[in-house]
Amino acid sequence: MDESAQKLLTLSKWTYCMLYAPLFGYTINQDLYFLWVAMLFAGGVLLLFKHRLIRQNMRNKITLIDLISILGLIYVVFSDINLRIFFRQVIFFVVVTIFIISYNKLLYAGKLT
Repeated sequence: MDESAQKLLTLSKWTYCMLYAPLFGYTINQDLYFLWVAMLFAGGVLLLFKHRLIRQNMRNKITLIDLISILGLIYVVFSDINLRIFFRQVIFFVVVTIFIISYNKLLYAGKLT
């Protein structure tokens, strides 16, 4: 793995941590609303920096997948659908796990840098 791929991997880890941890944290403790919003904002800024490191031909695909997954998870977490918190968390972890595994496969295959 070259230096740019290592930099992208490190930035990706921080980005997804700052994007997905607040969504999961909100399902556990809704009283810390401003902390979760601040972390989501920081994750969004890191997401912009991360996308600048991705090759141009893959950037649009990764951006679209990031956007759809994040908006979908925000909908699941904040919506009033009649799901127990446990089922929301299971849906959350399944989507995040599938996304991160497929993203890391692309990164380690050298298709992103």
